[in-house]
Amino acid sequence: MEQPRYQIPTLSKACRLMQVIVESEQGLSASELARRVGMARSTAFRVMRTLAHEGMVHQQGQRFLPGPGMMQIGLKSLSGTGFREQAVPVLRQLAGDTSHTAHLVVRCRDQGLILEVCDSPSVLRVASRPGSLVHIHASAAGKVLLADMPAAEAQALLERAGYERMTERTITDWQAMAAELQKTSRRGYGLDDREYHDDVRCVAAPVRDQQGAALAAVGITGPASALKAASLAGVAETVKAAASQLGEAIRRGLTDHHGRSARAG
Repeated sequence: MEQPRYQIPTLSKACRLMQVIVESEQGLSASELARRVGMARSTAFRVMRTLAHEGMVHQQGQRFLPGPGMMQIGLKSLSGTGFREQAVPVLRQLAGDTSHTAHLVVRCRDQGLILEVCDSPSVLRVASRPGSLVHIHASAAGKVLLADMPAAEAQALLERAGYERMTERTITDWQAMAAELQKTSRRGYGLDDREYHDDVRCVAAPVRDQQGAALAAVGITGPASALKAASLAGVAETVKAAASQLGEAIRRGLTDHHGRSARAG
């Protein structure tokens, strides 16, 4: 195949290596990367060490994983598609409809990353700020993202991340979590019933992409005194509707964007 003009071979290799890295759950060594991409191990190692120096990848022992720089680019790309901008009015409406703080969460390696927050109109507000990382096993949004993964992949993630006990109600083993994730899938929403904080409840639902995969979770957080157990099922329907609305907006935006690009080409 004829090489495109002005191509920088080393940069092409770096891009190929980063593409392989993001598809790996547990990271890859320089030798494994070299085999997958078809290059000399010494070349792969030098490229990966350079990427590590720039913060694009992170080295743990002999293995390389996505680094903060790569994650920041990923988050910026979400903003470029209008993801966060489309989420704000949906979250604002959800906060108003439920009187609880609404948030948008995506997976960031073995944790959840809060992308956006719209505060509750109520005086009682309970929520982390945008940019905060949350434990995936104890959060409603985390359970939603885990439930969308193959069971073996979810189990491996949780074994890496661990089951830190946040409260007496935190799920701390795979058997109980597997049952919880099945329940989450069946009803279409996840719950944090005082598992992260003693006096806080959360409800979350998946935001699905064009292939039906959960690319994010929309949720609400409230004091247990205000977000009572008896009201969770009803509130969950409102959260599910908001997540569905955001998913439709994102899918429509991507379709419009691709259509414009095709016409422009």
